[in-house]
Amino acid sequence: MKSGFELTETADRELWSIWSYIAHDNPDAADRLSARLHTAMNRLVEFPYLGHIREDLPAGLRIFSADDYQIIYDPETDPLQIIHIAGPYQDVEALASPKS
Repeated sequence: MKSGFELTETADRELWSIWSYIAHDNPDAADRLSARLHTAMNRLVEFPYLGHIREDLPAGLRIFSADDYQIIYDPETDPLQIIHIAGPYQDVEALASPKS
């Protein structure tokens, strides 16, 4: 089993942005969502191939849905590298392009 997960700087900023946006109106809801996203990422540590392959992602990356959010990650890394956490209205293909 993998040793855990790590967020890229980009994914860390995205998670903070999601939390901040929701916390502006409801800090408890933001904390609950953050906890659910962390639970999902820990599940991916246990089952790294649980997510789906998409043609619009760079080779090797997978995507996993948690609530309305998409976790883009590399199942081959140890610790599991979380590349992006995309909101429901974000363009996943643009996020995961090599320029990101």
